[in-house]
Amino acid sequence: MQSLLMQFVPAAILAVFGGLGQDSADQDASTWRTPPRPVRIQVVLVDERVLKGHLDRFDQDRFAGSFGTVEWDEVPWRERESLFRRLMDSDSAHDWVMLGSLLCHQIPAEDRAEAAFARAIKMDPSVQLLVQQALEAGLQKRQEIARAAEEDQRTRLRRLDPESGPWPKDPWPVLDPLQQKAAIESLLQQADSMQSDAGIAWVPIQTEHFIIYSDLPASELVRARQVLEESYVGMQNLLGLPDQQGVFWGKAVVFIHGRQDVLRLLVAAAFNQGLDRDVTGTCHYHGQRAFINVLSTPDAARSEAVLAHQAAHAFMHCHISPRRLPAWVNEGIPEYIANQVGTGAVVDADHRPLALSYLRNGGSILRVMDLRYEDGSWNDAGRIAYPVGYLGTSYLASNQLSSLRRWIRLVKEGVPSGEAMKQAMGGGPDRLSAAIINHYRNNDGDR
Repeated sequence: MQSLLMQFVPAAILAVFGGLGQDSADQDASTWRTPPRPVRIQVVLVDERVLKGHLDRFDQDRFAGSFGTVEWDEVPWRERESLFRRLMDSDSAHDWVMLGSLLCHQIPAEDRAEAAFARAIKMDPSVQLLVQQALEAGLQKRQEIARAAEEDQRTRLRRLDPESGPWPKDPWPVLDPLQQKAAIESLLQQADSMQSDAGIAWVPIQTEHFIIYSDLPASELVRARQVLEESYVGMQNLLGLPDQQGVFWGKAVVFIHGRQDVLRLLVAAAFNQGLDRDVTGTCHYHGQRAFINVLSTPDAARSEAVLAHQAAHAFMHCHISPRRLPAWVNEGIPEYIANQVGTGAVVDADHRPLALSYLRNGGSILRVMDLRYEDGSWNDAGRIAYPVGYLGTSYLASNQLSSLRRWIRLVKEGVPSGEAMKQAMGGGPDRLSAAIINHYRNNDGDR
């Protein structure tokens, strides 16, 4: 494929640059330029491959040697400039233009490209037209790179946590009984479409608040149905909601998978979400609709905890509005519910010792409170973030339940989290952090 610069550069100049843009299979050996002697190189490419060997020829688009043929754009721009400087004739204005053309399509290298072009013009004013053409080619190439990046962003699987939003600010509409019935029918149709895209056709089982699909035998889903409904009641109790108040748009849809490959396939097809192989549960949203996907594993207690955790996420999403609390309590509440509902209190057994050790050895709760989904810091700190979030939420649920409920309601109604905390608890994160540290300094339990 021809390079963009070739579209502008006269044939006489191409001879100087050496065979611009021709495919290597068609390129005559005479179009390559040869350094006075083979140059030993070692460079890390953009894709992190390490290139080592002797370079014995190059042109405007590529260089070659004992390691094969490599495009210049495969080399990070700083290393690209350094390597080309070793090969070029520093007394040649055309070589300085060539260096500028290798850099000018990348924004971080603009200053270096301009310096190369300025030096070329100072050495030989007649190359000004060539410089202008190279700049135009660089701009066009930059636009192509931007378009390719946008397309990649649209098509690549999402990696951010589904809880990261962004979320609309308006409260959810309250559905009457007829609207709820219609919502359930719509969810059944949407779930069938998701299954079709993933190549499965599971039969739904409905509970009071959930629509469950699974490839597991019905006898193995008895406990799952209990966990889901107990999680719903647990959230009602935690938030102080009346029993008759419905939360979900229709019902929450739950896929319980016996195979990890099917879990990852359905989540990718339905939600454009790429899951790491160690992820066994997730909750996604289409507006007010909530869709849970979990993997059933041989560790029944932890599978129950994952299911309860995701059910709590679905509940919180549909409660009043989609506005989120800070990540530590947005995850702490589902972990708290999972421990209340699950078998054997495995969440507490996993989290409490780690969190207590962290706090008693000078760990900063404020640092955990500052972690966010959007920049990836929450997931990066997951080993300690979840335990501290769980312990902080357990403290609030046991010692400041009315304040926790008020804080959640204020945030859900649109008050910024920090201001809502001050209104509900009489202080901000500093005060809450100090209270939690003071309590657990000598107490292993929550009261």
